[in-house]
Amino acid sequence: MNRTFLAVAAVALVAAAAPAAADAGLRRPSGTYTGLGGRLQLSVQGGGFELAAFTFKCGAVTGSTALNDVPITRRRGRYRFSIFAHGGVTYSDEESPDNAVIRFSGRFTPRAGRALGTFRIRTPRCGGTGLVEWTARHRAYG
Repeated sequence: MNRTFLAVAAVALVAAAAPAAADAGLRRPSGTYTGLGGRLQLSVQGGGFELAAFTFKCGAVTGSTALNDVPITRRRGRYRFSIFAHGGVTYSDEESPDNAVIRFSGRFTPRAGRALGTFRIRTPRCGGTGLVEWTARHRAYG
């Protein structure tokens, strides 16, 4: 009886400590991240993106859009984000702006040195960008 109790207690203790040990290296993201050769800028503050700005090709011109207040949540041992939104798009030829459908999602590495994800942007003028995979580095990490 005594051995059984000790074995069950040891298993329970190990099971309770495992999530804490796995999250020990997890760091909350913050600061500025840059990716796609400067075409993606992410500014993280508090529990979300203060600003996520994208530049993308649209035929002979370039389109730009930005999202703000994108929440970042801790799920499955990582900081993750996902949003489906509409936002304004401006163009480099200064033609009239459009309203775009934007899908933006991804995750941060455990130490928050990089962010990885995808985005899709669909505008009336350009159509869709298709699925764009991206990585962005925290400025402090080079």
